[in-house]
Amino acid sequence: MSTSSHPLPLESFLLKNLTTPLEKFLEKYPHPFLIPTKEQIQELVRSGENLPPSSSPHRFSTMVESSSSTSEKDWYKRGWVIPVQSQRPNKNCSMQMVNVGRTAINDIVLPLPYISKFHGCFILYEDRPPHYRDGGSTNGTFLNHQRIPSEEKVQLQSGDILRFGKTLEFQFLSSKDLYHKLSEIQKLMDI
Repeated sequence: MSTSSHPLPLESFLLKNLTTPLEKFLEKYPHPFLIPTKEQIQELVRSGENLPPSSSPHRFSTMVESSSSTSEKDWYKRGWVIPVQSQRPNKNCSMQMVNVGRTAINDIVLPLPYISKFHGCFILYEDRPPHYRDGGSTNGTFLNHQRIPSEEKVQLQSGDILRFGKTLEFQFLSSKDLYHKLSEIQKLMDI
């Protein structure tokens, strides 16, 4: 089981895991991930403004703070690696639901105003491919640039691009595929 169930800054995650053997990586991280797309990583490097981690070490804030300098653009520049796993796993069940949304009751909290309070959920099975279901979100969820119909469950494959709302885009990767992508990310980030 993973020792880290919260979003991690991309650079820190990379440095911490680059030399980890595959077997230990898969043991530590048996779940899939959401990571920035290649284009987003290149933009992070070009801008040179990868910000320090959020003040909350365990979860995203539930909303963008209007009184601070935190903005959607600032949050987005952090380059998060997000484990797709439940905050309340049930070991006796062959399926896990991982809720995504703007409020703190979700497993993955995305702190942007165009993300619905409950945006949707990942459905992870022991013996089948993972799925995603949009929860009737206002601004939608897009799989490989196609809007997922509200309340419809779609199968995911490692490498798929998921967009939540207007612009929040991630690549969905299995743990094994993320491991094999670490060296490519290292080259992109010039670390």
